[in-house]
Amino acid sequence: MTLKYKLQNHILIVNIVSTYQVTGIENLCQKIKKMDIKDIEKNIEEHTLTNIEITERQMNSIISKLPLSIQKYIEEAYEYQRVPKEYMLSSILNAFGTALGTKVKLDALGYTNYPNIYTVIVGSRGDVKSLAIDLAFKPIKQLDSKNYNNFQDEVESNAQSEVKTEVVRNQILIHNASIEKAKSVHNDNKISIGLYHDEIMHLFDKISNSNNRDGEEWKTFLLEGFTNSVIDIGRITSKSYRIEKGCPSLIGSIQNQLVYKVFENNNLESGFVDRLLFAVKLRGNNTVSKRSISEETKLNYTNLLDKALEQRKREIVEITLDYESENILHKYSQELVNKQKQFTSPINEYISKLNIYIFKLAIVVHAIKSLADRGGISNIIHEDSSNLAIELIEYYLSNFKIIAELNSRKPVDNSLSGVIAYAKTNGKKRIDVANFTGLNKSTVGRAWSK
Repeated sequence: MTLKYKLQNHILIVNIVSTYQVTGIENLCQKIKKMDIKDIEKNIEEHTLTNIEITERQMNSIISKLPLSIQKYIEEAYEYQRVPKEYMLSSILNAFGTALGTKVKLDALGYTNYPNIYTVIVGSRGDVKSLAIDLAFKPIKQLDSKNYNNFQDEVESNAQSEVKTEVVRNQILIHNASIEKAKSVHNDNKISIGLYHDEIMHLFDKISNSNNRDGEEWKTFLLEGFTNSVIDIGRITSKSYRIEKGCPSLIGSIQNQLVYKVFENNNLESGFVDRLLFAVKLRGNNTVSKRSISEETKLNYTNLLDKALEQRKREIVEITLDYESENILHKYSQELVNKQKQFTSPINEYISKLNIYIFKLAIVVHAIKSLADRGGISNIIHEDSSNLAIELIEYYLSNFKIIAELNSRKPVDNSLSGVIAYAKTNGKKRIDVANFTGLNKSTVGRAWSK
């Protein structure tokens, strides 16, 4: 009998197990009696479904609980433009977190939380990864274009005025920016900025190279920005910045074949990888449609994100958890801590950062639902948003398990040049290569210099 399909209620499971009261089964029976029916179903699924199947089920459940304007945007992008739903979901969450920035905060379990998110879209060439980001961020890009035109007008007016003033450009989304540009723009737009990299692997390459000054600065900037710490940059040769609450968001794409490079060098040790929410392609649409996303669907999505952008002009919304939500998230946070013991590296370290993300995502989904229902952001997070945030954490944990599998398939170059390349990337010396390969120093030296 397959429990997955015959499972009807708690009593059925207990009766099945009680039928086989043999050594070791009594403990299992007692354990099952204490489990909730949903926990039983979840355990069965985890042992009968693949990670891809589990993750897709989680995603569909999450999308069904979002406002209709977002559901339709995701569905039509998938049906008419073949954009995977998982890419759209993650890009939309990132866009709302970027829009809100430090204008919304949540004090919970002794910490103050903000909604900035670091997202990586994972797939093969031709998987329309960039299109998902473009569609999700289109209203923000439109606002940036409007603000740029105003900026140009102010610059021209200032040039003609006798009294010169500093003209500051309002810009939210920065495309493939340098670290200096990112810091400068964030200083001018302290509420938040969105960092968008077409091929985010280029950024990872910099960060993982200990000899790259920009890479070290990027790492510091993103690590401090994730926890919304003070970002203070002071140099003799350039302008000094001090951002009291750093709030950068990050989004970009990477190919499946390059996922292993995310884990190289110090990215794991520094905790940078643990701050990334991955969106792996789960299901593609191979049917080309003559239709496109309807204007009504585009408008409804734009109006909702515009409401989040309007919050940047208003006072900070200080959100608190109601009694049920506080208990739910407190219990789940403890479950995450306990869950770490079930896994080895890198999954157990990744789970620790999910305890931060649970509150970031709670802010985002609460804001989205509030803006859709009432046009403004409620000061109280209720049970439905807390549970949806938990679903998202489980979803991204499932994504990371898939990523860990991809990383384990890293191609190995056993040639001398391959070993030397690995040594250079990881800060090793020629003598280390000689000791590892057993070759003499002169042979290694000649190959090292090529």
